[in-house]
Amino acid sequence: MTLPAMHVTNALTELSAPEHEVTLHIHMEPSDAVIRGVMDGHLHVGVVPAVNLPTSLEARHLYDEPSYLYCAAGHPLFTEDDDMLSGEDIAQHAAISPRYPLPVEARQAHDGLSLRASASDREGAAF
Repeated sequence: MTLPAMHVTNALTELSAPEHEVTLHIHMEPSDAVIRGVMDGHLHVGVVPAVNLPTSLEARHLYDEPSYLYCAAGHPLFTEDDDMLSGEDIAQHAAISPRYPLPVEARQAHDGLSLRASASDREGAAF
């Protein structure tokens, strides 16, 4: 929601203006469920990562979103200087494996991690 390039929030504001007489229903689902919903007509539109999209869908690029490796306050690496951390340092700690679509390069970045949990979306991983 805080990405400047994400114009979805601007579009929602415009659509919800009184003269449009539109009722919006926003529902968060894993990418595969959103794709199924659009394909079967249950959803009018969906926003998902542009990874392995069915060719039968009309897709439009909305924005690029960078991904980073995070840890929370209280984690042993939280106060460490990022530039001083090696892959071995990071691999000593449990990490979360994403179960949502990612480009090959992003998937490869997870190869050296100690994956001990998984999440169906970024918000779940943040929790």
